[in-house]
Amino acid sequence: MQQVATTPTSPDTNQPKQSQHKYWRGFFQDVVHQHSYQPLRVEGAIPDDLNGSYYQNGPANFSSHGKTLGHIFTGDGLIRSVRLGNGKAEGAVKVVDCVGRQRERTEGKPLYDEHGGLKWQQGYRMERIKGLLTGELPFLNAGNTNILPWQGQLLALFEADVPTLISPDNLDTLGTTNMDGNIIGPFSAHPRWVSERQCGYNFGIRPDGQDTLLDIYAMPRQGACQLITSIKLDRRCVGYIHDFMATPNYLVFFVPPMHATMKDLFNVALGASPFDMSKWDKSLGTEVIVVPLDRPEQPIRFSTDPFFVIHHANGYEENGKIVLNYMHSADHSLYRQLGDLHRGLPITYLSETYPGLWDGSSSFNRLTRSEIDLQKKQISYDMLADLSCEFPRINPGLQGSKHRYTYMLGMPPGKPEMPLFSSLEKYDADSGKTETLELGDEQYPNEPIFIRRQNPSSEDDGYLLSVIYDGHNHSSYLAVIDAKKFNEGVIAKAHFDQALPISFHGNWLSS
Repeated sequence: MQQVATTPTSPDTNQPKQSQHKYWRGFFQDVVHQHSYQPLRVEGAIPDDLNGSYYQNGPANFSSHGKTLGHIFTGDGLIRSVRLGNGKAEGAVKVVDCVGRQRERTEGKPLYDEHGGLKWQQGYRMERIKGLLTGELPFLNAGNTNILPWQGQLLALFEADVPTLISPDNLDTLGTTNMDGNIIGPFSAHPRWVSERQCGYNFGIRPDGQDTLLDIYAMPRQGACQLITSIKLDRRCVGYIHDFMATPNYLVFFVPPMHATMKDLFNVALGASPFDMSKWDKSLGTEVIVVPLDRPEQPIRFSTDPFFVIHHANGYEENGKIVLNYMHSADHSLYRQLGDLHRGLPITYLSETYPGLWDGSSSFNRLTRSEIDLQKKQISYDMLADLSCEFPRINPGLQGSKHRYTYMLGMPPGKPEMPLFSSLEKYDADSGKTETLELGDEQYPNEPIFIRRQNPSSEDDGYLLSVIYDGHNHSSYLAVIDAKKFNEGVIAKAHFDQALPISFHGNWLSS
């Protein structure tokens, strides 16, 4: 597919300007201070019709008790929010005060190791062993992956545990919730909404003795969250089914070829990293599980060649088939690379250890279209954008329906000094072209979120919001981009008074 650069060109060379990205390590420093909502300095003009609350979640810290964390996924959650209205902006930043940190304060000593697990130490070993036997290993519920408004509540999501309630007023932590006992185990960070059913869906991967179960939940607009089915998996891939897709009639899961043996589980109980627990085994193939929403107890299952998916963009049904747009990778290298970026390792180590993510290889993080034929139990693929991308989002009003535009973070090739996404991308399914918006020297974006205009004239008639880290000034700002005029760049900035660490996922709540 064709790539179109929208960076301003140099008058001398008539070639796109190449932005410099040398200060990316500042993206991986602990947050300095917390605060409730306070006015943010606005640069440019925030559109008058942009009224609501932006929420984003990600790690607050990359070390704990003097030790570097084993992975950025174990940092305590940091909720960042910006309220927009009448051309003004107010921002708040709060760390999720999880139960484990409260326990440490109560007992007056560090209890959790660099992997987020209860330390293998005198007085706590039986608790870890019990966790191994019950499938409930005692790890911090960091609440660091997504933040979801639902039924008037604000839920910080962490896929290894239950949701954490956050105050919409000031982002204070209110405690965890299992939805009146309806959530019986882990609850993923990627719920999906189905407009036709006025219901959202989510899942959790739950160890149950020697078994591993895929629990599926319904989250209706009104009424209680409910477990609708549990599916036994044929492999222990805990932590590696991060996302799924929902269409009006089906839920689709890609189960990667990863497995943890009982010995691996035992080593984790003794203090080993849970991120090294499941091993890649291409002989298993990737399993496709399709759950009919009207018959969730009768899933359709088949295997195909091995591949790995972190995030989906959208899914819909067309001509009797299920069509999915997602980020296709040959294996789980991106997960592993993300686990190393905060360690201060030499750039040569990173580029040599993860070459497929750096050299323009077409086997990692490509926007891909797949078609699933349920009658034949077959899946086919077509790469849409030959560019390393991630964190795809679409116009939320088209979830479960055919869409035209996908917005993503991009990693332009030819930048060996920088292992991070540094551009925003807009893929057009009608033309097959991808527009690249370079944000300038030392600018590092987070996941873009699309907000529809009132009474939109087209699918892309709206705004993109992304919190951007400015490596020059070691500070962060919320960028506003007119999605329809994508190549015109940032039209407004709401500046925080500090640098905010890298974030994962978020949502918008219109006022």
